[in-house]
Amino acid sequence: TSRRYDINDIGFFRRPNDRGIIGDLEYIDYIPGDIIRLYYIGYNHHLRWNFDGAPIIREGHARVLFQFLNYYLLKFDFGFDSPAYDDRESRGYGLYRTPQKYFSRIGFETDRRGTIVASLDENYVYDFAGQRTSNTQAAMTIRPTTAMELQVKLGYTRTRNMEGYVNLASPQNIFGHRDVNQTDLILRGSLVFTHNLTLEIYNQLFFAKRQYHEFSYLDSSSNLRATAYSGATAINQTAMHTNVVLRWEYLPGSTMYLVWTHGRNFTENGGFGRNYGDELDRTFTTAPDNVFMLKISYWYSL
Repeated sequence: TSRRYDINDIGFFRRPNDRGIIGDLEYIDYIPGDIIRLYYIGYNHHLRWNFDGAPIIREGHARVLFQFLNYYLLKFDFGFDSPAYDDRESRGYGLYRTPQKYFSRIGFETDRRGTIVASLDENYVYDFAGQRTSNTQAAMTIRPTTAMELQVKLGYTRTRNMEGYVNLASPQNIFGHRDVNQTDLILRGSLVFTHNLTLEIYNQLFFAKRQYHEFSYLDSSSNLRATAYSGATAINQTAMHTNVVLRWEYLPGSTMYLVWTHGRNFTENGGFGRNYGDELDRTFTTAPDNVFMLKISYWYSL
């Protein structure tokens, strides 16, 4: 793909202006033992450069997975990002040199075939610029009948001293260390009335707040130099989004969709120390956006 290649009018394209190579090495043993049904060991190495020759990805990722005789899963991940360059983080002000980074993950999941499926994941990231990030995700799926499925997923992320571009004011070549608290609650549901009539519901409640400190600017040699900054240093965001989709296949190959989308968003400068109760109240006092859509397709047989 060329430097300015853009296919987003007809599909999704992650980014132009890069080339790279990925290598995978995997071993899987499917022979059941006394405790383990199968185990997997794998390593992935990924290298990428932009068309100016700057390395933008230099990472390795190892995974070990065990599936027990009862179909429960236990996963371990370890990885690293070697120092490279980010040609987007600076928003056009030059190349940002990324620090050495390490991450780890442990995950557990019950039998996916069961009526109740539970999972728990714990992630941890740290780098040589001072970042410390922990992320916890818990999920549960309940299938009361073969025609109904309910899922709840809760995630919490706590980040401290993550180096990044400051974009709370007018564009400037300013970087800072940011602290982030983020909570994400997702509720999903699906109901099959008949083979051609279904209902799907998706609801997300999102809280995120961040604040910046230890400011610097990016010079022409991709070095960060300490500087003073007088703009906004914190931002608080909350959002609630709901999608409801009724699907009816009124003839074979011909489908009608009735969709309702509901959204509430609240954003303010400051407010890093505000509690979740106040954030939720402010979200529900904002005016909602409601969108209703009807789509009907008809299949012509030739």
